[in-house]
Amino acid sequence: MCHKSKPDGPGSVAIDFEGIDVKQIFSDDFGKISVLSQDHVCRSNSGTVSLLPEEALQQRRAQREKVVMMLVAPTQVAGAFDIPSKEGHTVLMYTCMHGLNSVVEHLSAAGAKPEITDMDGLTALLLACGKEDTAAANLLIAPTAAATALDVQD
Repeated sequence: MCHKSKPDGPGSVAIDFEGIDVKQIFSDDFGKISVLSQDHVCRSNSGTVSLLPEEALQQRRAQREKVVMMLVAPTQVAGAFDIPSKEGHTVLMYTCMHGLNSVVEHLSAAGAKPEITDMDGLTALLLACGKEDTAAANLLIAPTAAATALDVQD
């Protein structure tokens, strides 16, 4: 469990991590911290921040997967699978970034285009690899190869 407390100076955030002697993390270092995603963190109304147990994390992911699966058919009918968000992410990219592997498989089978790149030049396959999600990456290799996009580089 960790608690956010008053920062020691500008550009810093003081965080008390239970069992770890770290007094502050500078905002400049945030880009270097990639161990946890927002899925792993729970914030109470009082501002206390804690890590979710693995079971709760899996439950949160399953709920998200259920909601996204409900949206696949209407999104397909609307022809919106491959319309990027303002960050340049398609639905397929989003599912790769959040570990929704059954949705990745469903979107691929339904014709989502794996060759589309985001604003950084990344495809869904590259995003899955960046998250070290071998299951999603394996699901995307064949459709990405069929789209002749295996050699896309950011």
